[in-house]
Amino acid sequence: MQIKYHYIFFISILLTPSIYGQKLERIYDYDTKKWGVRDEQWNVVIPTIYDEIEPKLGAIFAGKKDGKMLLFNGDGSIRVPLIYQHIQAHFNGFRDHFGFAGVTKNDKVPNSWGMIYSDGTLVLPEKYQYVRALSADLLVAKIYPDTLLQFFNGKGEHLFNIPGRTVEPNEYDPINTFDLQRNDHKTVVYRMDGNLLYPEDPEHAQWTDGQRVILWKEIKGALPRFGVIDKSGNELIPFEFSKITPVPSMHHFVAWFQHSDNYLESKGGVFGEKGEVIIPINHHEITAMDGCYLVHDLKKDKKGIYGGKGEIILPVEYHFSSAYDRIKQKHSDKYGVVTDQNTYETFLVSKNGQIFRPVGSVAVSYFSDIHPFIVEVKPDNGSIVRKYKLVNESGIERLPADYTFLEVTSEPSVFIGAKEPYGKKGLIDINAPQKTEFKYANTSQMDNGIFYGKTDDGVYEIFNKKLGKIFEGKLSYIKQPQKEHFEKFRSDWQCKNEKMVVVIRTPEMQGSEWAGISENGCVSYFKETRATKLSEKDKVDMAKTENLDVTHEKEILEELPGTDAAEPLKSPEVSPERDPITDNEEIFTTVEQMPEFPGGDAALYGYLAKNLIYPNIARENGIQGRVIASFIVEKDGSISNIQIVRGIGGGCQEEVLRLISTMPKWKPAKHQGVVVRCKSTFPVKFSLN
Repeated sequence: MQIKYHYIFFISILLTPSIYGQKLERIYDYDTKKWGVRDEQWNVVIPTIYDEIEPKLGAIFAGKKDGKMLLFNGDGSIRVPLIYQHIQAHFNGFRDHFGFAGVTKNDKVPNSWGMIYSDGTLVLPEKYQYVRALSADLLVAKIYPDTLLQFFNGKGEHLFNIPGRTVEPNEYDPINTFDLQRNDHKTVVYRMDGNLLYPEDPEHAQWTDGQRVILWKEIKGALPRFGVIDKSGNELIPFEFSKITPVPSMHHFVAWFQHSDNYLESKGGVFGEKGEVIIPINHHEITAMDGCYLVHDLKKDKKGIYGGKGEIILPVEYHFSSAYDRIKQKHSDKYGVVTDQNTYETFLVSKNGQIFRPVGSVAVSYFSDIHPFIVEVKPDNGSIVRKYKLVNESGIERLPADYTFLEVTSEPSVFIGAKEPYGKKGLIDINAPQKTEFKYANTSQMDNGIFYGKTDDGVYEIFNKKLGKIFEGKLSYIKQPQKEHFEKFRSDWQCKNEKMVVVIRTPEMQGSEWAGISENGCVSYFKETRATKLSEKDKVDMAKTENLDVTHEKEILEELPGTDAAEPLKSPEVSPERDPITDNEEIFTTVEQMPEFPGGDAALYGYLAKNLIYPNIARENGIQGRVIASFIVEKDGSISNIQIVRGIGGGCQEEVLRLISTMPKWKPAKHQGVVVRCKSTFPVKFSLN
């Protein structure tokens, strides 16, 4: 018998918590090829009958059907009916345009655009060629072929007219000013009240802060020339430069003479707010930073630093091993790394000119405002072995130079270290006496801040954020808990009022046995096969799980008489991987000869027909679907590392774990004629039909 699945594929979560107090999600029906929206309870709030669905502001959605658009509230009610051909997209979901949007019923008709507010209220009638919202209280529209731009308040009441072509908010002062392109193609700056900011009508305004403006003038037969004037029209910087860029944080301007043919002949400097020279015009590159400037002499390949008043912090004699912007991305926005060309020692220079170079250091690294400095020191005995210590900004030692390796973690005070070259690692808290032994072949930190170390004999020691030990023992599985673990174990969780931070399995645990560990070291053991009566909340949760168990692929499955069918074994097309827990040998997923159940597929189906038990709790609650498990077939054919990839609740995943754990040994995989370990996936279908 062939089974064809009908399903709705959920594309992506698009909204944060809405004004309706929950998240909403677009859904797509592959059969009808239509879009809709559902809520967190899987209730369809907008039916899948629309050609397009897009999120707008908050819990507002725009839908498209039969060439027309409408707007929905988050509860599915219609905000703007299906009457407009366009709800103008460049209004960016209303967010950046103050709740206004341009609309038209027919864009083929001249002067057919109007403006609505996000609640659907018509603010400007549909009679304009061009509409735009500059602020919550200033709208602009134009009727073709009129040469006037008409301005309105947020209620649609007329304010004033200005001759012009188009209007844009001023890039540098969008709250108070706007740029108007005149009919003669010149751009001028206006205040939001409609008054020209510079009465003398300068040539081309590029930037303004309300007090000064960068202008450029057209020069016949040559490139434009830039200068700066104040609001009274007084010239602050002469119109001599190829380029001028503002530094608003310091009220400065970086000005350039740009040589079109030879970049090395291009020069730049810095002017103050009154036009005074801060840095002379003789540097190839100038980078503004917090309170100072990084300058670069390209001919000498040397760098230096000027302060905000033009004082020299570092002369242009240094090679910067990392530029400040690179340090900002990697570690901190406070310090840059500098290499002394004479001594080849590496030290730090702050953006306000402070130099940090501990005595005896070879190199200094900085990580954040919280972390101390990691300092590479010169060995006293002339050894080539590198040693590292920790110091604070005052140069006070936090950890002595006893370490051949130091690494930061997400915890400000905790470091991973080693005391011998390529030696065992340990964990150190620099603010407390806590530290572990240096005995781990591997140490790691989970995303939730929990640490663990693994010894050569496979013993795991797990620590909380304060390096308090919460578990010790051999493990075959360790993982940070996911939502599924909290749901799976919540009824059996013995560590009352404590949060689960680690999920583990020991080698002694069989198939469906697991354990969770709290941050205080409480261990709670579970056996998933234990059937319990479902509460109403459990039923809802399992129903959600069933709905989530969907696939992109439409498949045809052969059902065997008298049993629920299992799909043939599959393996994804990926490269060999390594098992981080049990072994250092490669685990293959694609091999020349896949592992095989003894007797082949027919024997496998016979084993399933005989041994697979439909859990009563799933049967009673109508739970159906596929459970997907993964496991490793070892070289001797035994099965290890059984994991549930996807479950459906109701005890079905526990049954699959039991079924796989009781299987006989398989025929192992071979690759290039050699027996290898191989990972496979195993889907099992539970059906009540």
